[in-house]
Amino acid sequence: MHSFLEFNLLHSAVEGPDGQWFVQISPTERIHHLTDSEDAFEFIGDILAIVDEVNGPSL
Repeated sequence: MHSFLEFNLLHSAVEGPDGQWFVQISPTERIHHLTDSEDAFEFIGDILAIVDEVNGPSL
């Protein structure tokens, strides 16, 4: 999540207790509650798919 924040792919991300994350893609988006690594993996995959759609395939 830190890398996504660094490259401005997320508006905000806060690490909660027990490995949970609270993530917001943009100021107008809802806050996503990621409860475990499986949630986070799926969420990051969704973000990368959006980036790929916007920028086109990189390879």
